[in-house]
Amino acid sequence: MTESESDFIYRNWLLPHKSLIPPESVIALRNWYGIPAAVTLAVTGCETALGDPKLGGRLVPEAFNFGCVKAGSPNTPWGELACGTISVGGQRWWKWPTSWTGMAALGRLLKVGPGKKPGYYLDCIHREDWRAFTAMYYGASVPGYSTYHKRWVRLYNVFKNKLHDAGF
Repeated sequence: MTESESDFIYRNWLLPHKSLIPPESVIALRNWYGIPAAVTLAVTGCETALGDPKLGGRLVPEAFNFGCVKAGSPNTPWGELACGTISVGGQRWWKWPTSWTGMAALGRLLKVGPGKKPGYYLDCIHREDWRAFTAMYYGASVPGYSTYHKRWVRLYNVFKNKLHDAGF
């Protein structure tokens, strides 16, 4: 029996982190929103250690916020799925009721966001412009941006290459 892509993702990356991310949701984000699995894994890898309930911080087990999505207008495609907010580190973050909802919200953000520049993330993804993507997602002026960008690109390449080598 051939291993499915979601089983491969689970075995290689999510299981070792005891991740709360449903592996099928990574594939669903590609199918629903056009977000490649390697992009979803790179975002969640950088932001919450692939949804690790310990390494990912309180946003993982308490809010299912695997992409560290800050709270804003509830009138966004991702905000409308929220069930409230959580305060961590002096910031307000979206809280979602389930891991699936949290992943769907992340997919919506990546497809149609950010709010101040609609469609920008998906455009960057299609062009594979990781500098522009990470500059907007993390913030080019935020301390640690250069390190974040390098880590994001490294993780993306690891995920993309390993998925490709496995036939996905």
